[in-house]
Amino acid sequence: MQTAEPQTQLSLSFKQGPDGRTYLDRQLARYPLHICRAQYLDPESPELAALYTQSCSGGLFAGERLTQEVQFAEGAQAHLTTQASTIVHRTDDEHASQKITIDVGAGAFFEYLPDPLIE
Repeated sequence: MQTAEPQTQLSLSFKQGPDGRTYLDRQLARYPLHICRAQYLDPESPELAALYTQSCSGGLFAGERLTQEVQFAEGAQAHLTTQASTIVHRTDDEHASQKITIDVGAGAFFEYLPDPLIE
């Protein structure tokens, strides 16, 4: 039996606007992932977009293959995090995985600080 390639659940693209502020240029979020709107929380870095991802499923389950892609155009700046820790449920019969691919352009800044996994 051939295993199908996992479908990307989250695909994000950040760009720098003419005013220097980073914005979310393109977004795709499929179950179980959801994103909130970009926020600008740091008065010392008003161009830095802060984005929270959320999981609607209650954790990572056996057989799940969660994939994420994040791209940053030249000069974009963002902080990406999760809303809470992720519970990893028992995976006796079939493993689970998470994969994130990050492409950061010249002069871009990316800070990825997800909350911890709980086993």
